[in-house]
Amino acid sequence: MKKYKLIISLSILLIFHAVGIAGIGFELSPKMQDLSWLNLLLTALVVWLNKPENGKSFIYFSLLVFVLGLGVEILGVATGFPFGNYYYGTSLGIKVFEVPLILGLNWWLLVYNSIQISGWITSNKLIRTIIAPAFMLGMDMFIEPLCAILDFWFWKDEIIPTENYISWYFIALVFSGIYFKWIETKKINTVGAYAFIIQIIFFGILNLLR
Repeated sequence: MKKYKLIISLSILLIFHAVGIAGIGFELSPKMQDLSWLNLLLTALVVWLNKPENGKSFIYFSLLVFVLGLGVEILGVATGFPFGNYYYGTSLGIKVFEVPLILGLNWWLLVYNSIQISGWITSNKLIRTIIAPAFMLGMDMFIEPLCAILDFWFWKDEIIPTENYISWYFIALVFSGIYFKWIETKKINTVGAYAFIIQIIFFGILNLLR
């Protein structure tokens, strides 16, 4: 049963992102990028349904990342700290204080999936705490060249500041540390790890096609 669940989950994720590549990358559907928020929502749902973690601690962790992730984005848009000066477009859906609500979920998805894929490298919690944010930073480097094209977000003077990458890493480091402090499971969410890879490939292909 678990094998079939894995196959079905990965198939769904592949279909989501293949449709996105066809619609956005090959311009088969000019409106496809406006559904980016839906892709994130469905991806997060598939990953969540495959989580090995149980108990209130994981729920509290997830809510914390959602709220603080969204909060730091609101702070960033309002003040320019800690990422630099930027603002959001319209393709990521409904906004709260000029920040798409889906960004809280995106923080959770990226942090969680980065933690899962780090488990393929080592079981050491300290090392995983350090390298998981590096994976997340790598993902950001794939997204940043596309952010304006996809109407995600726009940087002042079209320059991506260095503090953006530094802040991404250290905020993700804090979240990773909290995860390994609160969560006891030694199991890896295989779907989450593969979802990270699928997203890397997705944005990689879009970068080649842009």
